[in-house]
Amino acid sequence: MTTTIARLRFGGLLGKAGGEVTIIDQGKEFGADYLNQLIAPADKALFTQIFETNQQDLNQIFGLTADDFMQHLLTIGAVGSHEWLAFEASLDKASQQIYKPSGRKWPLNKALKQYPEIEQAVSQAKAANQQYESNDQQLQQALQTLKQDQAALAEVQGQKNQAATITRTLAEVCRMAGFTSILSDNEAF
Repeated sequence: MTTTIARLRFGGLLGKAGGEVTIIDQGKEFGADYLNQLIAPADKALFTQIFETNQQDLNQIFGLTADDFMQHLLTIGAVGSHEWLAFEASLDKASQQIYKPSGRKWPLNKALKQYPEIEQAVSQAKAANQQYESNDQQLQQALQTLKQDQAALAEVQGQKNQAATITRTLAEVCRMAGFTSILSDNEAF
């Protein structure tokens, strides 16, 4: 009987006591003691840890999240992998503390600290806007009054010009008619 596992080839003779085992590794033939050297690190506790599944282990699997279950599947068959994963997690945590960017201000914390200042600026802007609207309303009323006053001034100016024209015309008529003495008395007119 011959069995090949990875790079090793096992051969042996069957018998009541198990027979002799020969191991062929890269073309060289070895005895049973070579197999003992190959599997020397493996003992009963390691074998149990790798291949035994009990009810408690199964119950733990049902309680895992999807990510934890995937990580557990990746570690099956790797001896001591849980310890390595825990060590890796502790190293990651330590490196995040050591290499944490100094002076970095997190955006949310920065915004929360600025919130009172921004809120005050908004209330000041609202007050300034109310003042602006009040001033704008007063300006519009003043402009309307100015337009009315300008229209009244133009009307009065027109009446003044008309009166001056009438006065000049009257003075000319009086001069032509010989009423010079009347004009000299009312020259301010």
